[in-house]
Amino acid sequence: MLLSVPLTMILKIGLESTPEGRWLAVLLSDEDSVLLEIEQIQKSKD
Repeated sequence: MLLSVPLTMILKIGLESTPEGRWLAVLLSDEDSVLLEIEQIQKSKD
């Protein structure tokens, strides 16, 4: 139980670094992070 949060964060950081795992990292993120990432993607498309 004690290591669940640190292990989850390590997993999330690892998944964020690969395009194939990015979707799973988004699922593990909080809502604010997801909204910020969506805004960045929309700005990069324009």
